[in-house]
Amino acid sequence: MPRLRVLTVTSLAFSLLACDPPGPEFDPELPEPAGQSFRLRGEEDAPVLAMDSLVALRFDSDKRFFYETSEAALLPQGLVAVANSRSGEILIFDSTGTFVRAIGRAGGGPGEFQGLRSVISMGGDTIAAFDSQTRTVSLFTISGNFLESFRIETPPEASPIGGARLAGLGGRRFLVSTFAMPTEEVLNQRPNQVVQVPVVAFAADLSDGSHVIIGKFPGDDQWFANAGGREASYGRSPFARQTWFDTFNNRVVVLRNTEPGFRIFRSDGTPDAVYQGSFRARTVTDEDRDQFLARWFRDLHEEPYWGELKSSLEENGFPQKMPYYRDAIVGSDGIVWIEPYETWRYGERLYVGYDSAGVAVGKLHLPHNGRLLSIGNGVAVVHRFDEFGVENVYVQRFAQP
Repeated sequence: MPRLRVLTVTSLAFSLLACDPPGPEFDPELPEPAGQSFRLRGEEDAPVLAMDSLVALRFDSDKRFFYETSEAALLPQGLVAVANSRSGEILIFDSTGTFVRAIGRAGGGPGEFQGLRSVISMGGDTIAAFDSQTRTVSLFTISGNFLESFRIETPPEASPIGGARLAGLGGRRFLVSTFAMPTEEVLNQRPNQVVQVPVVAFAADLSDGSHVIIGKFPGDDQWFANAGGREASYGRSPFARQTWFDTFNNRVVVLRNTEPGFRIFRSDGTPDAVYQGSFRARTVTDEDRDQFLARWFRDLHEEPYWGELKSSLEENGFPQKMPYYRDAIVGSDGIVWIEPYETWRYGERLYVGYDSAGVAVGKLHLPHNGRLLSIGNGVAVVHRFDEFGVENVYVQRFAQP
């Protein structure tokens, strides 16, 4: 579930300071906002944070490689853990980018994975990994010793199958975000249109098997098409509406890009705060459509029904306006990084980081093909595809805000 986790650098708590109330930019599909109100501000004055010390994570042989990399976690002593979904391994690298060891493997036994999705630092010498297919949390030491595993019981509101993501809430409590049980309306959706399946976020306690529903939220937009008589999902729709979940300091951060901000809930599901910004929803241009289709074609160049898919996508798949932001991630230090569509262009990605008072503390520039896997305390883990479609992961340091 991403794939999720707001603070100042000088304060390591969710003590939120009251400020001006936000504007009325609330998504009617989301629950009524409640809690303290904050306005996101200071983007124009926030400094661009210099990025240097680019380190490529590298293997000791060509028999290992990154394949369907899903998430990463920053560990003590400069170590980095990467969830390599296709191989079912947690890959550990040191501060120089050198491969140290692989933890876990594909399979159905203890410490093995059928759908490795998330990896989380539990503090100290322990990491947690999540199998989204079996809904199992496995605990390991950083040195590779398997400790124990727990199956998370899915509440009735959530589907027991399909993608899910894990985030830590402290102790043996975790946030799980997964698809909701599909309704008849969703099951009977006609093809060649955008389909949205809601998601459920709940807090699970491994110590006693209990769970608390945080809420039911709109899911990601998927493009569902019928090509050559075959109905299938062809991935996220153009300029999709999305919902991210993360955690920090025992709080749940919900980011929905149809609102220019984000919300925070306590782990018992009660609203804690709402942050509202002034991002603008940019109109989708012909250049935007052409760029998206060119990239989509590279991903589906072997699809025999490309022409049919392209026509239906052009006719039904593109919105008139983009959402407020393209990507979002919460750092291990509580800084919330948002990539607004308002400033998005094709040559680079610009993220703006906000502290717990809603003040922009810095900006980060990433290449257009970069994706943040993890970030915090002046370190970013970036996933990139090269021109041949090969996955690479880099660790890059930047000036702390």
